[in-house]
Amino acid sequence: MVSFRTRKTVLEILRDRGYEINDNDINQSFEDFKSDYETKPSQNFIAKREVADGGMEVDGAAKTKMEPIFVVFATDVEKIGRETINKVITTMEQYTKMNETDEQITEFLNAILIVKGGITPIAKKYMEMCEPFMIETFMQEELLVNITHHDLVPKHTVLADAEK
Repeated sequence: MVSFRTRKTVLEILRDRGYEINDNDINQSFEDFKSDYETKPSQNFIAKREVADGGMEVDGAAKTKMEPIFVVFATDVEKIGRETINKVITTMEQYTKMNETDEQITEFLNAILIVKGGITPIAKKYMEMCEPFMIETFMQEELLVNITHHDLVPKHTVLADAEK
């Protein structure tokens, strides 16, 4: 049940950030989730969102590309070490190489890592040195409820420059 609720919150967060997430994935029942993930060895997935490319199309519209993000559920061990971070980065590098001829996809630089008990200090330091890769970490416990959907929490919006 914990994995089901965590996954749903992650999908909602990604949708709020502009990633293309299917309604069926967010609204999946617990029974369907259980049957899907009994056969799958992993809950990891890749999501994508449109980002501006900086160039212009022939008709004057802004060019866009798809920006991928790798979501990793590393909840099978208490503490995540450097090896797990290395595997995530290796996967991101391999995905980038596989898609380097596709002009519609940006370089694969972002990941979300969901952990059960935390990250070792060595792994944290290693993540800081792994530029240009950006790996956000969340404790599984933090994602049991999507706080932005709580009645008492106002809708989060990006401030315009004038509002800052």
